[in-house]
Amino acid sequence: MPKAGVIFAAAALCLAAACGGNSGPASEGATATTSSATVTKGGAAADATPTPVPLLGSVKSADGAARVDVPVGSLPAGLRVEDIRVAAIDPESLPVTFPDGPVLAAYRLEPDGAKFPQPVTLTVTVPSKEAFLPSVVIITGEDVSAALDLQVVFDAESESLTVTTKTDHFSDYVVAHKAFFRVAVFSQIDRFVNQDFLQDVEVALVQRAYRTVAKPGIFDDLLGLDETELIKLDGVPQLTGRFEALTPVLSPQIRLGVPSSEAFDGTKTYEATFRCNAVGQAAISYTASLTVPTFWQRRGQFPGAVEGRDLAKYDITVRGEPFRCLAAPPEPPKKEPPRVDVRPNRPPVVSPIEAVLRRNDSITTYSVVVSDPDGDVLTAVWEGRDCGPQAGRPFNDTLEGSGGFEMSWQHTNSACHRTEPLGEPNPVHANTVIRLTVSDASSLTDATLKRFHWQVVCTYTGVADGTGQACAAPVNVEK
Repeated sequence: MPKAGVIFAAAALCLAAACGGNSGPASEGATATTSSATVTKGGAAADATPTPVPLLGSVKSADGAARVDVPVGSLPAGLRVEDIRVAAIDPESLPVTFPDGPVLAAYRLEPDGAKFPQPVTLTVTVPSKEAFLPSVVIITGEDVSAALDLQVVFDAESESLTVTTKTDHFSDYVVAHKAFFRVAVFSQIDRFVNQDFLQDVEVALVQRAYRTVAKPGIFDDLLGLDETELIKLDGVPQLTGRFEALTPVLSPQIRLGVPSSEAFDGTKTYEATFRCNAVGQAAISYTASLTVPTFWQRRGQFPGAVEGRDLAKYDITVRGEPFRCLAAPPEPPKKEPPRVDVRPNRPPVVSPIEAVLRRNDSITTYSVVVSDPDGDVLTAVWEGRDCGPQAGRPFNDTLEGSGGFEMSWQHTNSACHRTEPLGEPNPVHANTVIRLTVSDASSLTDATLKRFHWQVVCTYTGVADGTGQACAAPVNVEK
């Protein structure tokens, strides 16, 4: 599978109501402008919102990494754009810690506690050479909440991560390294005019919860204010998705990746077919629209907890890395080394052997239930049907993905059989060891291009009814 080109993530969860505030330090020298706000996406300029919104002004932090955009009609009476300040603060000065990931940036918006009749927009950019999954946490006095409206853009060209959220009040805003989802558009190679090709994306649930914890000593322990805040998913998210060609040299313009809402939990891959129609630069984006039921809980030192639920809705848009549509025909293919499968090959799962004795026929049937998480073809080898461990000719069987393997042994026909009362197991067979080896298809697992496959060995002693011991742990064997 190609490497992931650009990755976006969004965490849109409400933990608790945020209001009021505490006074902050002096401004870092923010500036006010009246220009329309833009953000960088994959090296191209794009409007920060789907439709242009008239701005009364914008205020930047002294380091230039954070900006507040103030739309027309959003300022309360008596507050001017020139009165707004965006000040970087030391994360160590915050009253909470982030045990599930480091703090990437922290800013105080001033006047602290100011409220707005219409939301303003906060945009924070942090340097990064890789894509990661942040969350935005709002700290207002002793209250902690998570942003409900969040967009995250990773720009590989500028090596930066841009986080945008809306707010109707000023507090401390923290960008921390933790969230819930990842969406990746896999990079393309150059294509040729009139060539059809597939674009793959992967949508993944990376974890279901993250926490903030009050620092010891910040709050009065006697009042039980030393708290843990937990934010987690509270059900199965619903997903819709759409591919879009970003340049005119590609067709079609839009492909639906998930045309109607579907339950999403884990990791899923979607694909769409595009074609190069003309020479030029090309790029493809994918938008994942997620509806996420969430749960938050605040637990202090006293018994009991404050908790609640929210339904978060947001879009995650991913712009893949640019590639070219070329006019020249492809050169004769060069001999390339074998491709290394970078996907991990997981072992099959095998249940203990079940034995069922048909006394009238002196036949014992041995069976197992098997499954392979990767859907590999599985091979079974049964041994030990002629009285000794692994004696006799092996009995082979195969299946793909999941199902069961079964082997029947009519032990009255065994070379070591002796006469017993009809229907009774032969004592000679009491110590017979039935051995089953289940193997999956081999795969390339490392740069040495060696082939390996998993083997799981199960055993059962005797021919009477029963359930064998648990199968041995899977072993990765060079093939």
